[in-house]
Amino acid sequence: MVGERRKRKAPTKGQKEYMVKLRDPRWQKCRLEVFERDVWQCTWCKAGELDRRNLQVHHGFYSREFENPWEYPRDSLFTLCEKCHKQAEVIKQQVYAALGHLHAKYQHHVHADILRALEELEKGGRFEELEVPWAVE
Repeated sequence: MVGERRKRKAPTKGQKEYMVKLRDPRWQKCRLEVFERDVWQCTWCKAGELDRRNLQVHHGFYSREFENPWEYPRDSLFTLCEKCHKQAEVIKQQVYAALGHLHAKYQHHVHADILRALEELEKGGRFEELEVPWAVE
């Protein structure tokens, strides 16, 4: 129906436990380190607190290898404003879903290309110039 408000789902037990971890001083310290590194601005749209944006730390990936949010490598944590963070999470889920539809025998090719792209970016390359043979135009 038009104008009908969506009810928010109640947080799961795991989500509640994660929210407690986000109040942990170790996460707060890690979070501040990421904000400092990223000069207190969204690494996507460049907005900052002066633009009245709620800055958040985005985990580029999640793994069972890390039990706590502050244990992740710092280079996998990014400052994003709330709006960009929502978009990044949607894109991350789309990437996971797309990879899940790709036959396992091809997934290592995608992984190798991603690693090559990251190496080029670290050397100052631009993503637009990278050759990604599996990308769809």
